[in-house]
Amino acid sequence: MVSFLNSKFFSPDFWYERGGNFLKGAHRVIFEGNLAENVLAVLAVFFITIIAYCFIRLLEIRIKEKRHLAEEIAEYARRQAENEKKQKEEGKTMFRLPYNFAPIDIMIFPLVKKNNLTKIARDIKIILEKDFVTVYDEVASIGKRYLRAAEVGTPYCITVDFDSLKKKDVTIRDRDSEKQIRVKIKDLKEVIIKLMNKEVKFEKAGKLVK
Repeated sequence: MVSFLNSKFFSPDFWYERGGNFLKGAHRVIFEGNLAENVLAVLAVFFITIIAYCFIRLLEIRIKEKRHLAEEIAEYARRQAENEKKQKEEGKTMFRLPYNFAPIDIMIFPLVKKNNLTKIARDIKIILEKDFVTVYDEVASIGKRYLRAAEVGTPYCITVDFDSLKKKDVTIRDRDSEKQIRVKIKDLKEVIIKLMNKEVKFEKAGKLVK
């Protein structure tokens, strides 16, 4: 795939060269033809130049997207190979998709099924579902819910616990490392966006739970 993307057909220089040959031919028509031909040639050159420029810009964007996708797939394969042994040893089933490819971005859990905790968890879902694919789950123990989230490849789990009532914060659990940080509820959206965009390391995004 990478070698195909690096072929001359996908090189902007290839199309600049072809465009240059066309402009040379148009130059001869403009300066050697009659007035009507000159006007038509100028208009043709103008519109074709605009179209060619737009095409080249779109081509450059598509190349970047394809290369980024190839890098993501390569990273996914590498991480799968590294974690395969760990999964077998621990007896866990985990769908290790790249975080930005996961079908569910965030799963939100109340620690236990209490009205005050469930209300906060549902309120957080309402806030985050405007920007992320979120699922609320309150069924079974918190450990089983973490396993369910890992099985479908969910990158982050948010848990509302009794400390959330006092401190107005929650825990965020990372799928691959299984580490947890505490983040203020008011900062959740901003923190998750940074995590998804890899703008900050997980351990630095909040207060690490030890």
